[in-house]
Amino acid sequence: MPGAQGGPDGAGASGRPGFPGRRGGESPQARPSRDGAARRGRGAGGAAAPPRQPRETGGGPSGVRLAKFLAHAGVAARRRAETDFIAAGRVAINGVVSTHPAVRVRPSDVVTLDGRVLAPESRAVYAVHKPAGVVSAASDARGRRTAVDLVSDPGRRLYPVGRLDTDSEGLLLVTNDGALTQALLHPRRGLAREYAALVRPRPDPGQLLRVERGVALSDGPARAEDVRPLAAAPRALRPGAVGEADTGWIALTLREGRNREARRLLAAVGLDTLRLVRLRFGPLRLGSLAPGEARRLLDPEVQALLHAAGQDRPQAPGRRAARGQAPEGAGPRPGPPRGFRRPPGGEGARAGEGGGPDPRGGQVAAGRE
Repeated sequence: MPGAQGGPDGAGASGRPGFPGRRGGESPQARPSRDGAARRGRGAGGAAAPPRQPRETGGGPSGVRLAKFLAHAGVAARRRAETDFIAAGRVAINGVVSTHPAVRVRPSDVVTLDGRVLAPESRAVYAVHKPAGVVSAASDARGRRTAVDLVSDPGRRLYPVGRLDTDSEGLLLVTNDGALTQALLHPRRGLAREYAALVRPRPDPGQLLRVERGVALSDGPARAEDVRPLAAAPRALRPGAVGEADTGWIALTLREGRNREARRLLAAVGLDTLRLVRLRFGPLRLGSLAPGEARRLLDPEVQALLHAAGQDRPQAPGRRAARGQAPEGAGPRPGPPRGFRRPPGGEGARAGEGGGPDPRGGQVAAGRE
């Protein structure tokens, strides 16, 4: 019986069986649309679209972005490096001017700015004992003293790792390594922050137990991983650390980073925080570093931080941790207190006096113990 389109059994114009009226049994999906083909290569109004510009060379997937390279070389912050130097055509890679900030720079590439060869800064990490009244920032519009002002390293672009509130004291890291900073502060790492708090009134065991078991705050439940009374003020505080009548020192460890979490947690059980001093950040301890002092970390101390941040071993390209799985080396993340539910519309986690990530391995003292 003849096919509907002039061929036996539905054969197309070629005489081969298949879809009626189509060559060689092509399916409708296999044949490109003429309209689509006509549209390709044309922009708005039917005008021919400009050819796609090839991405500039000068690096591979293993390199770093050009703007980041300039920032690490101490030229300027990434945003200013993009606008003032790269877009202005002042930067060249291997003698070729590059105006694309996303170009990747390999270790073998030679980068120049106005003809001057640039080299990335070496990593520098400092331990700072921030006194009360000093701002945890690289600069301050109100002219207040900052944590970076306590570090004597002229010409190096430094910034603090996280923050301590202005009225809080203790260990604060300052570095020029942005990748290390982000890794240390990432909530998935769960690095521990240990604090010493001078509180009023003198806490009783019931109050400390409530802090450890958890209380409800305005932005959700919160708890300390460990709480214990201290017989005396921390040694690093030296003179002026004696409390008033009916006060007591306690030590508590947090692993979250919510705003003023330690103070709010203690206030929820009826304790007023008079002083708050960070004693430990991850594997690093304040030790006997005096208030206002800063020192550059030794290589073993930096390696301990890299291990805590999960950066001591390279990750295979394209390989990521499974959803909900903590990266290797992360400390345990405490769950919410039993019986509490996070209220809707909370503020979310913000960097403050609370915790983040620390393997339970060896401790490295930042002071001169």
